[in-house]
Amino acid sequence: MKKLIFYKDRSEVLECEVKITGAKIKESKARLLLNFGDDITYLFNGNLQENGICKINVPALKNTPFDFGKAVLEVIAESTIFESFTSEFELTTSKIVEVTSVKTKKNKKENKIKVEVSLKDIKSFNPKYKKLAEILLKSFDKNKIKLIENKYKPSSMALKWAQLTFENINSKEAIFCMDKFDRIKNRIKK
Repeated sequence: MKKLIFYKDRSEVLECEVKITGAKIKESKARLLLNFGDDITYLFNGNLQENGICKINVPALKNTPFDFGKAVLEVIAESTIFESFTSEFELTTSKIVEVTSVKTKKNKKENKIKVEVSLKDIKSFNPKYKKLAEILLKSFDKNKIKLIENKYKPSSMALKWAQLTFENINSKEAIFCMDKFDRIKNRIKK
């Protein structure tokens, strides 16, 4: 007889046909026992329909101690237990991953973008201005600065702040900070 297969990563329905003679089928019950050894048995109750079809839901058996054992289908008819079916079973996974070739190659390009921002342009003696510039520069992005440089015209408030804060208000860092400054100011106004 072929082994029954159950899965660790998906549920299954065990379906079989049961014939009972001398007892009422609708008063009978069925259950599946999975014996993993002397001390470990899982029990699953099933539905026994009037036409004799038995269905037992077996959930995913993730944390089972062994990958094999003995399956017993028991039918209980009028308080009598019948071992109506016995089979070896095996646990497996429904998904299989196989690695066929492993190689390492030197990465030609680093995917990470390093951004270094120099705070040496900050000339401000006012600690609030300097701190604001440091906070704004933490999100400095060299890719975005190209877009900002060509189109951005600072507000008079951002320009005054930058003149008090940066050595060169035309530096990329200063332009970036003025743009951020104006964006924050506009959000506060709304």
